[in-house]
Amino acid sequence: MTSHEPFDEHASRPDGTDSRLSGAAAEPAGRRAGRGSAGDERPDLNLSVTAVVLAGGTSRRFGGAHDDKLDVSLGARSVLDSTLASLPTSWPVIVVGPPRAIRREQVTWVQEDPPLGGPVAALARALDVSTGEWIALVAGDTPRGGHALPGLLDAALTMRATSTSCLDGAVAVVDGRRQPLLAVYRADALAAACEAIGNPAGASMRALLASLALAETPVDPGDARDVDTVDDLAFHRARGAS
Repeated sequence: MTSHEPFDEHASRPDGTDSRLSGAAAEPAGRRAGRGSAGDERPDLNLSVTAVVLAGGTSRRFGGAHDDKLDVSLGARSVLDSTLASLPTSWPVIVVGPPRAIRREQVTWVQEDPPLGGPVAALARALDVSTGEWIALVAGDTPRGGHALPGLLDAALTMRATSTSCLDGAVAVVDGRRQPLLAVYRADALAAACEAIGNPAGASMRALLASLALAETPVDPGDARDVDTVDDLAFHRARGAS
């Protein structure tokens, strides 16, 4: 997603992060023990988790062919509907952005302030209404992103239980690069980071996450692939919506 800052920003690990928290999983999250499918109701994943879907921004990087790439069809579903369908059904969902027609029920819509204020502003707005202990974050233009989130949560909980450091979450990694918009974060840690940022409008995810200790967790590259180009669209259409 694109606004003042691209929603697919790749932030490098900040200096000083505990190196024991990198590479938390040898296999992609969501593939270990078959985890990560939509509707996964395993008891150990039914925690206080709120899914936050970032659906602001524009379609400028998509080439201007569509007014709203989140409404583009992948076959049975739109891009945004596919993202929502990939999320576990037990998780409450907050979508940040202008309301759209969607299939998923019981979704809370909020708007970042100001509109198009970027991912940090969107997160700050979602935190205003979320009651979850954990925030499972995904960009709305990542049709399969929700499949990776239960595995990321599992990685965060496992590392949090075994590490001597205070772990603040787990972030997806593809080809050695962090995907900060596909991650799970402790809500209180995010709230403190947002407060430290001050005005979130236009702030970078890199700055927001600089103080957080995160487990860097490999995920299926297909699950992390967003829709920024017509090639991305063709990939997801060939793979099938969620």
